[in-house]
Amino acid sequence: MKIKSIVSVLLLALAVNLSAQVGIQAGYANVNEVTKNTTLGVDASDAVNGFVVGPVSEYNLMQNLDLRFGVLYTLLLKSTDNGALGTSTYSGHFVDVPVQAQYSFEVAPSLKIFAFAGPTINFGIAQKAVHKSTLLGSEVKTTYNRYDDFNNDDKGDFSRFDLKLGLGAGARYDKFELRVGYDWGMLDMNTTDPIVLHRNQLTAAVVYHL
Repeated sequence: MKIKSIVSVLLLALAVNLSAQVGIQAGYANVNEVTKNTTLGVDASDAVNGFVVGPVSEYNLMQNLDLRFGVLYTLLLKSTDNGALGTSTYSGHFVDVPVQAQYSFEVAPSLKIFAFAGPTINFGIAQKAVHKSTLLGSEVKTTYNRYDDFNNDDKGDFSRFDLKLGLGAGARYDKFELRVGYDWGMLDMNTTDPIVLHRNQLTAAVVYHL
C-alpha cells in the first residue's frame, strides 16, 4: 500500500506541468563495480544484475528537444557458490534521479528514434551481503552491511551518494519506447583508503507513456 501511494505521489509531481508526458519505465540493469587499490595498483571488477522501475516524464523545450527526468528504483541481486567455502548472496536497493536532454526525430509515422545524455543522482538505500558456510556440521552465517562503520572512523565504509554521467539511444513507436543507456560513476564510493571504487551501470528498459 505504501509503495502504491509513493508511486502515485511521484506521478502526480511529474505531471504537474500539463505539457509534460508521463510514463512508466521498467527494465534490466547491469552494474559493474570497478575497484582499484591505489597503493598496490591492482584493478578488479565485479558485475551484478537486477531490474529498474519507476515513473518518468518528458518536457518539451523546443522542436525535437525534450528535458527528461524521473525517479527510478533499482534492485540488484547476486548469488555465488564458493564450493567448500560456502555461498554468498548480495542485495542492493537504490534510487536514481536522471535528468537528461533528449533529441529525437521522426523516421516514419508514429516512429521516432532518439539520443539522450545527462547526469543521474544516485542514492543507496541498502546494500547487504550474506555469507553462509558449514563448520563442524553447523551452519555459520555472516551478514555485512556496506553502509556500516566497520573500521570505526565515524563514517560508513561506503558512500550512499553517487553522481553518474551517461548517454544512450532508443526508439519510440506510439506510446511504447525502448531505450538503452550507460552511466559512468563519477564519485569514489569506497570511503576507506587506499581502495577506490566506481559504479558504472548499463540499463535497457521499456517505457509506456500514459
